[in-house]
Amino acid sequence: PVRGLVLSRPDGGPAPRPSDAVLGTDLTWFDVGVDFVWWRNPRLAGTDRLKGRTCDLLEVTPPEPTPLCAKARLWIDRAQKVVMQAVQLDAQGRERRKLWIRATQKVEGRWVFKDLEVETIGTGHRTRLHFDDISFPDSRPAAE
Repeated sequence: PVRGLVLSRPDGGPAPRPSDAVLGTDLTWFDVGVDFVWWRNPRLAGTDRLKGRTCDLLEVTPPEPTPLCAKARLWIDRAQKVVMQAVQLDAQGRERRKLWIRATQKVEGRWVFKDLEVETIGTGHRTRLHFDDISFPDSRPAAE
């Protein structure tokens, strides 16, 4: 089965690359799909505290070469088992983009993000994505 983000266009035109910006914002299609949680070969890179929570740090590499992202570092809340923050690193280990998952919720048996914020390092600009209403066309709950 395919995991992660699969992009297509209804008009048959070329699909955007997952690393492409969405409508000129700091968000990419990777971010919208939280695609990095599906990247293989995670490596435990230590622990850290974030917002008073103990987090495991995981490093993952994209399944194919991606501009400005040689790997991503994820802060996983140890107790709740959710991603709290992610940083994209370039080939020299420099931070290029930072992502925060501000809120999650359970919808139809599936955990989804409700608020997401992204910053492109060095620009001082952030983009926030908030969902007021979330539903799935296939209403069967996912396995827990």
